[in-house]
Amino acid sequence: MADSRPKRDGSGSRSPAALLLRIMSHLPGFAALFPPPASLETRLAAFPRKGLPCEAPVRIRWNPYQVPYIQARSDHDLAFVLGLVHAHLREGQLALLKHAAQGRLAELFGPPATRIDELLRILDFGRAVDAIMERMPTDTHAWLGAFVEGLNHYQEKAGPPPPEFALLGLRRESWTVADVLTISRLMGADVNWLVYFPLLREEGRPGWSRIWARAREAGVDSATSFSASDDERVLSSLFSGLGRSGSNSVVLSPEKSTSGGALIASDPHLGVSLPNAWLLLGVQSPSYHVVGLMPAGVPVFALGRNPFIAWGGTNLRALASDLFDVSGIDPASIRSEPFLIHRRFCFPARRIRRYTPFGPILSDARLLPRTEKELALSWVGHHPSDEISALLAAARARHCGEFRASFTEFGVPGQNLLCADSRGNILQILASAIPAREETSYPDLLRDPADPRTRWTGIIRTPQLPYALNPSEGYLASANNRPTESDVLIGLFFTDSDRITRLRNILNGQEKFSRQDLTRLQMDTRSPTAQRLARELARLIRKAGQTEWIAGRLDTWDGDYRPDSAAACYVSRYLRKRKAFYPTVIRRDLENGFS
Repeated sequence: MADSRPKRDGSGSRSPAALLLRIMSHLPGFAALFPPPASLETRLAAFPRKGLPCEAPVRIRWNPYQVPYIQARSDHDLAFVLGLVHAHLREGQLALLKHAAQGRLAELFGPPATRIDELLRILDFGRAVDAIMERMPTDTHAWLGAFVEGLNHYQEKAGPPPPEFALLGLRRESWTVADVLTISRLMGADVNWLVYFPLLREEGRPGWSRIWARAREAGVDSATSFSASDDERVLSSLFSGLGRSGSNSVVLSPEKSTSGGALIASDPHLGVSLPNAWLLLGVQSPSYHVVGLMPAGVPVFALGRNPFIAWGGTNLRALASDLFDVSGIDPASIRSEPFLIHRRFCFPARRIRRYTPFGPILSDARLLPRTEKELALSWVGHHPSDEISALLAAARARHCGEFRASFTEFGVPGQNLLCADSRGNILQILASAIPAREETSYPDLLRDPADPRTRWTGIIRTPQLPYALNPSEGYLASANNRPTESDVLIGLFFTDSDRITRLRNILNGQEKFSRQDLTRLQMDTRSPTAQRLARELARLIRKAGQTEWIAGRLDTWDGDYRPDSAAACYVSRYLRKRKAFYPTVIRRDLENGFS
């Protein structure tokens, strides 16, 4: 007789796993973890189409991957529909970006996000927003206003929000122009902070001067993309650095192109994420005819092309921030501002944000390494600049000269931009706002507010920074490396020379390039410097009497980071162990020997 009792193993409905899934299925937002498949038609059916406050009909063409092409008869209608499209494709992501920019993540994730919110509030990404809106041209304000109108209209008319709203405890909130600008400032955060914060753990300890010198050397050991005189300058010493990733951008003159026109290949090389940081789309209106990438939540093209120009670039890694030791300044010059951090599943947390003439006191943030000193952050992003107007003007530019002129008021994040136009010109500019400093030697991480040489005397913008136009080599390239020799202190911490040297070697080794050649160039994963390191590692492994099979693999490796390369894995493991300022560390290892 068969046993009819319910099974209690993993195959039965009363197994622990099945019971847990049944309980979880009743929790709010559970559908976000296991979203049901939806056809393109189902998704598009949720897009609001009736009763839109548009001046004329607008057409949106969607390809099978939901990449839209928007055709509008007015710029207002285009901006409004862009708001609809951003919300339709990324409503949950936009809500999360808004909370992050405003330091409100604990409202979604509870007490574990308290320290993150405290740091975000101290960084104060919205600090310059009011001043930005006061200085913003009328047409830019109208563009952002129509975009925000589209975001809000979608929330009102599109039906229930996506399931991640319930999962995170999100609620639909009205959008404002200030919200979009605050998100834009969050996206403009200074990449140098990623270097500053780890260094703060070592600052003041024995051996600090050596660590700081090592950090400076790692940044200085990078090749330039171009010089003020457009002369070729490539530093290719054996151990100048071994980075294997980062943005790449290359532009070729007609003389280097098989098509007879200027070519550009640009890839941000960002990590894979879901949702993606970008929206790929095309637009057409009286002022715009562009295809490219927009940051989610910000209605501008960061890279793209119109009928006359194409542009892309890499992060400049501009030195847009200084840390000041304000421990000894007059307490009367410090202004305190209390705030509440509302937290999901818990009572609010009370915190205080303190401001000095040198910026907010960053060391109050509990998330950062503890220090006895009070450190204030001076950041260009706390001063008004107009990235939205700059990128809108760039999207309308008809040649390289207009493209460069577009970035007069651009601020953050600093960009090393390349452009090609239909006339055959190629251009490289530094789109950035950099503090004017009297002292440019930067002898230490922390600046002395009592020393007048460390004070900012102004802001240096794109028109005052070096640029390159139609160099004799027939190409320009960037890979997050130090862009040029300059009297201005552009930055301290650049990507090493390896990738830019690899690009230059390939570009110098071939007379002409096709579009397919540039595609292969962007997918190139070979590092000659890593190959030389691998051979030196093999020599030292044999000298130490260690595993021969590892040494043999390193000896025969061609420096290509293919997915199936064991040697690449071994070298990467070594670099991860010595990831801090590794050009200097590796040189020391090779001098002293290691296991």
